[in-house]
Amino acid sequence: MRRYASHYVHVPGRGYLRNHVVEVEVGRMLRVFPLEGEMADTQWLPGVLWVEEDGQVFHCYPFDFTSFQPVAGTRRRQLP
Repeated sequence: MRRYASHYVHVPGRGYLRNHVVEVEVGRMLRVFPLEGEMADTQWLPGVLWVEEDGQVFHCYPFDFTSFQPVAGTRRRQLP
């Protein structure tokens, strides 16, 4: 299990959640919760963590936080 924290996490049905942590195992989200300080074994990723309906998690960076849309150079990579 790995933990990733980011400026925003997009979760289906919940929208954008500011400063949250996603726990991922075998490429799928286990749970999401607020970031309330530094946590051991948590990797900070700038931008947005995007959770798909099937639980796959992607890191999207850079990201336009004004319009909440990807920009021309946004990279999207799946988290392990």
